[in-house]
Amino acid sequence: MIRTSLLLLSSAFAVTALAAPTPPPGTGTCTPHSVQVSGSGTASGMPGVYVFHVSVSRRGTDVEAASSTVADAAAAAVKAARSAGLAKADIQSTAVTISPVYDPHAKSDSPQVYEVRRNLVLTLRDPDHYAQLMEGLTKAGVNGIGHIEAQPSHPQELADRALASAVSDARHKAALIAKGLGVQVGPAMDVNESGPSGPHPLMMNAARSGNESGYEPGRITVNASVSARFELSPSGCPAP
Repeated sequence: MIRTSLLLLSSAFAVTALAAPTPPPGTGTCTPHSVQVSGSGTASGMPGVYVFHVSVSRRGTDVEAASSTVADAAAAAVKAARSAGLAKADIQSTAVTISPVYDPHAKSDSPQVYEVRRNLVLTLRDPDHYAQLMEGLTKAGVNGIGHIEAQPSHPQELADRALASAVSDARHKAALIAKGLGVQVGPAMDVNESGPSGPHPLMMNAARSGNESGYEPGRITVNASVSARFELSPSGCPAP
């Protein structure tokens, strides 16, 4: 009888020792959650550099005469560029290309005329001479303008501003979501950049510019975007 009582007492003590006490509310293990957001940012500035992609071309049956005309026009275009303040290093002129031109309705398999072409790439670093350069190229005989690239003087500065704006936008969205849920937003757990893109020139309509030269530079915009995941600490968790 005494042995049985001792065994029961020993078993009760073992169960009591193995049972963990229930922690008070708010003092247990905290598992923070997270929120995924995106952010976008834009930075704009005035263009400071223009890259002109132009060409001089002539067609004719006399290749030598057409080549001479193209050479004279290209030389005049280079002279106009120099007069507009372009340095020699900012003027690139390709070799002359000669291409046969066929008439699909002609009975002969021989080319009817030849096209002689020379391309030039001109980098203008003083926007005030934009109109002067355009006028000079036209007078020189340039008859092809492929496109004109408007670029900022300091592209990295615009890219940095756009990216900083995108990060700030992502953080702002995370804070709004956290506030609506009644939790606190913590540090970023991971961030991915998907930009920047640009620069994109925003040119004004020349007819509405009010400028005598009919040209207004407008502004250049650079866009950036990020995707970020921020930690969220629910009620009962320590502040992140």
